[in-house]
Amino acid sequence: MEYLDYLQVARRHFGPGLYLVLAMVLAELLNLVTFRKLNKLGIVPREPGSVAGIVLAHLLHSDFRHFLANLAPLTVLAFLLGQWRPGNFWWVAGCIALASGALVWLLARRGNHLGASGLVYGLFGYLALGGFLSGNLLYVAISAVLLVLYSGILWGALPLQARASWESHLAGLCTGLALAWFRVF
Repeated sequence: MEYLDYLQVARRHFGPGLYLVLAMVLAELLNLVTFRKLNKLGIVPREPGSVAGIVLAHLLHSDFRHFLANLAPLTVLAFLLGQWRPGNFWWVAGCIALASGALVWLLARRGNHLGASGLVYGLFGYLALGGFLSGNLLYVAISAVLLVLYSGILWGALPLQARASWESHLAGLCTGLALAWFRVF
């Protein structure tokens, strides 16, 4: 099997989440070779010059450990969303990224907020609640499994760690829950 064949198989089974994860990996590589200079593109709340961070901050990470901590759950959740809502993947992920980034820009404490965790929390909220609201037995089961496996991340949406952007976590979670509750997609 050639490289392109593997890519076709991955795209078919992974869905659009593959492109999101690849974008995050490429951004991390670029950030590494620039010695993390791209991190200045994060969200600095209420700073007009950091409005671009509302979109870009989700692709940037403070260090490699931070990147890896977001990569695994983002990969799983993006895969699930790509299977459940393949036609709406970019709308759901885009709304979560934009809304959580905007909420952080408007309401968070001072500092440079970056990382994909707002998106991770948003996808978790959307999939966990959306599965239960769907009435589809398979999606309800997936939501139950998500709650069991990932319920520990909910602590991250509380202001318990000084260095973590709990504001991004909470904004993402609330955005994902709202999208699921109002059945936006």
